Amino acid sequence: MPDATGDRWPLRVGPNGHHLVDGAGRPFLLVGDTGWSLFAGCDRAAAEFYLDARRAQGFNTILCSLLPFTAYVQAPGRCLPDGRWPCGLEPFLDPAHPDLRALNDAYLDHGAELAALAAARDLCLCLSACWWGYQHGDYGRSFPGATYLDRLTLDDMRAYGARIGRRFREFKNIVYYPNGDSNAERPGDIEAARAIVAGIRTQAPEALFTFHPTLGVPNDERWHSSSEWFHDDAWLSFNAIQIKAQTKHGRHEPCFYQMVLADYRRQPAKPVLVMEPDYERPDSPPETEGFRIRSQACWSFLSGALGVVYGHDCVYGLGADHAFGRGKLPPGAWKRCLGDPGVRDFLRLVAWFRAAPWWQLEPDVEHRVVRAGVGTWGGADYAPVAVAREAGYALGYFPTTREVTVAGDALGGRGQHLAVSWFDPTDGSVLDAGTLPADGGPRRFAMPAANRRGGQDFLLGVRRSP
Repeated sequence: MPDATGDRWPLRVGPNGHHLVDGAGRPFLLVGDTGWSLFAGCDRAAAEFYLDARRAQGFNTILCSLLPFTAYVQAPGRCLPDGRWPCGLEPFLDPAHPDLRALNDAYLDHGAELAALAAARDLCLCLSACWWGYQHGDYGRSFPGATYLDRLTLDDMRAYGARIGRRFREFKNIVYYPNGDSNAERPGDIEAARAIVAGIRTQAPEALFTFHPTLGVPNDERWHSSSEWFHDDAWLSFNAIQIKAQTKHGRHEPCFYQMVLADYRRQPAKPVLVMEPDYERPDSPPETEGFRIRSQACWSFLSGALGVVYGHDCVYGLGADHAFGRGKLPPGAWKRCLGDPGVRDFLRLVAWFRAAPWWQLEPDVEHRVVRAGVGTWGGADYAPVAVAREAGYALGYFPTTREVTVAGDALGGRGQHLAVSWFDPTDGSVLDAGTLPADGGPRRFAMPAANRRGGQDFLLGVRRSP
């Protein structure tokens, strides 16, 4: 089934509470790229280049921030050698004293222009209304001189939200979140988020909302989900998670699939998205990056996520990365990274997901289809499997070589057979593994020895056939 296109906005939560649908009720598989600095980091020409490239590749959602990172505001010689924002406009009337009560109307007009460009390309914008900043620390609310929220009352925040909602209310392709890269764990955070959301909703009552969490503040060092603070809030349309392979101090955290599945099981049911996974890095071996991008996407999606998100270390800052990007890249260098190996692997997986009845998939936590060979819960070898029983389909991801036992009776279909195949995520090839009766007992299947790049990970597809 195709994704939402044309005038299909706004998105809504689907009837089962676990995926999104478009305005016509068709399932919408969110395929997102983190282009955080789209508004401040791109003029119209750069934005068109970026949006065209991502749309052509198969992305349908861009995660971005209306306002620049507060570190960008503070960085000496920021953005371009002449000190101007790449978009050509100052976000605030007084650049030396950023104040949400004194935004530059011309900058908001620029933002509306980019929202229109996205809408014309059938792209959803998942938009931060106000970037709070990583851990409220390095470039967050406690950073002197760039504290977007600390000087404001709750009435100010509601008024700010209403202004943003009013300026962008014509764009039904926007999903909002009130923060950016921050948690609601300090006094006033929960109230601030609710106030900004309340303001936006006065102008955009049909829009979806989420909350973008991050690593905990110092002495916490855990990844977080919006569900910890807002799951029961009526405005929270879906939960969002940020999780990477490890913390900045090297301690490994709960796996992607554990966090996603925990939110998937919460009641009332709400969709869940890993909104910010780990980024592809150009200074690491390509297959190291490829495996990490593949595994985090599969662990998330097959554990019940509403879609998948990709990010690149040298792309998310776009034109603003000259001031505050990994490697201090020169202006425009992000364009060379749009087709790096990790994104090709990511999009190969997306094509495989889209070819399946993905909106019917449910995590098979009872291991009814794959009875043996699922690996260790909590370990890096764990293999998530999702099942669409009505469609007679199952899909699993196996990060390491093993033998698996598949039970045909779990997918029903008396007198029918199940076709079993292995999908190589590094080149897209499909290897026929054989069949088994849909009403018969379990059968063992050995994984191929290696994928095309010499790695071990494969996807397993099981489909009922006449």
